[in-house]
Order: sequence, then structure tokens, then C-alpha cells
Amino acid sequence: MRKLKISVLLKVGFYCLFLSIGLEMQARKFVHPGILHTTKSIERMRAQIADKEYPAYGSFELLKSHHCSQADYQPFGPFEVISRDGEFRHTKSKMEQDFSAVYQNALMWVLTGEKAHAEKSLELLLGYAGTLKRIPETNDAPLLVGLEGLKIIYATEMLRHTYKKMTVIQFNEISRMIREVFLPVMENFYHRKPYTNGNWGPIVTKAYMAAAILWDNEEMYDKAVDFYLHANDNGTIAHYI
Repeated sequence: MRKLKISVLLKVGFYCLFLSIGLEMQARKFVHPGILHTTKSIERMRAQIADKEYPAYGSFELLKSHHCSQADYQPFGPFEVISRDGEFRHTKSKMEQDFSAVYQNALMWVLTGEKAHAEKSLELLLGYAGTLKRIPETNDAPLLVGLEGLKIIYATEMLRHTYKKMTVIQFNEISRMIREVFLPVMENFYHRKPYTNGNWGPIVTKAYMAAAILWDNEEMYDKAVDFYLHANDNGTIAHYI
């Protein structure tokens, strides 16, 4: 009789456990705006700026004065092909500044509410979305898509959820560029044998995870987490730390 009671209790316990996991998975949602800054953190930064609270306000002053944070920033591109090394290495510093301007103007927009910054960030994003065709699979390609990809993904996330004048068509066009030009390099990196410094894996993974948040893609997000925890890469937690 006692064994029967224990058996029943175990079955009920496992049922409740799986039910709670199922409900948790159903309730799981990505926070927007997200990736780097949520609404709560943006509001905190705005308050620090308004109160001229240091060191936060000093950091904002540096951001505000940077040439890539200006609403009248003049881009070097857009380029059809970008690369950090190889045949198209001449685009490196130029496209990096352009993508920094995308990111920093999006950040200036959410911190100040000045529409000119949102307009500039969107203008630059659409310029590259309509022009960029390829990132060659050079040695530094994974580093490029990780570092620069995060900038444009973050900016797209911010504009998507805070700037009402960004249209669905514009969002889809930018997403197409990320999906067709940046994402394949990340996927290829995930399938290659380890050959880079340990920091490259997390750099690629954080951009991949950012894209997952942007598109509400749980499968991509879980893949990024699994790569960091279990993949055969120099940048996984087991190999790097």
C-alpha cells in the first residue's frame, strides 16, 4: 500500500514538474526593446543625464561629442562588399565608422528623444540594406559579423520598438540584409573547426543571440546558448575559462 502511494506521488510530482516546465516555456517571451538596453535601463540613463549624475553624465557627454553620434554624420558607404582583411580590407575603418554611427545615433535617439538621430540611424541602415551584397569568407569574417552585426541588429531593435516612423517594409528590408549577408557567416563559423582566439566565439554568439531576440526566434537563441556551453570552440565557457 505504501509503495503504491509513493508511486502515485512520484507520478503526480513528475506530471506537475513537466506541466510547470511546459507553462514556463509557453510564457517565455523576449523583452523588447532589448539586447543591450531595456526600457527600464533607458529610463535610468535618461534620469542620470537629466540630473547630470556622474560618472554616467560624463560618459553621455563623450558619446554626444563623438563624430559617429552626430545626426548630420556623413557616411563613407554604403559598400557592396565589406571586409576587415583581404581584397576589400580598404572598407574596414570606413564601414566600422558607418555602423558605429548607426548604433550611436540609435542610442542618442532613445536617450534624448531627438528624432534627427533616429532618422540618421534608419537612413544608414536602409542605405546598407539596399546596397550590401557580400561579406567574403576571409579569416576575419566572423569577427566582422560579430562586432559590426551587433551594432546594426541593436539599432534595428531600438528603432523597431521606439521609433514609430519605421515601417514594416523597412524593418523587413534590414532584416533581409542581416539574414542573407551576416547570418551565413555566423552559421559557417559555428560549423568550422576552431581556429580563432577564444574571444571570437562569444563575439559571434552575442550577435547571433541578438538576431534571435530581434526576430523572436527561440530556436536561434537556444542554439547560441548551447554553442557557448557545449560547442567545440575556443570561445566556449569550458575551453576559454
